Amino acid sequence: MQLKTLEKEARRYRDLRPWIPKTEGVVLFFPREGMGWRAELELEGGIKCELGTIAIDNNGNCWELRRGKTPEDAPRWESLTNLRDHRKGGAHNAA
Repeated sequence: MQLKTLEKEARRYRDLRPWIPKTEGVVLFFPREGMGWRAELELEGGIKCELGTIAIDNNGNCWELRRGKTPEDAPRWESLTNLRDHRKGGAHNAA
């Protein structure tokens, strides 16, 4: 799925669940199907995310959970927003 489509789906997910804050947290897209929400983009506690999970905040910033650079490194959230902005010729702001 393209990032724009995921952004729309994230907004829809929030709209259909009035108990989820509209301006906080991230909507999660899991690789094997399904969606979720977390208050913070972190790896400790709460919903367990697997590699390939995509997170989108209410501003459209996107991250993907990826492997560390070496086998000993912990998984990390890598910004996809910077990649998208780069392709458009836009700013390289950190998310």
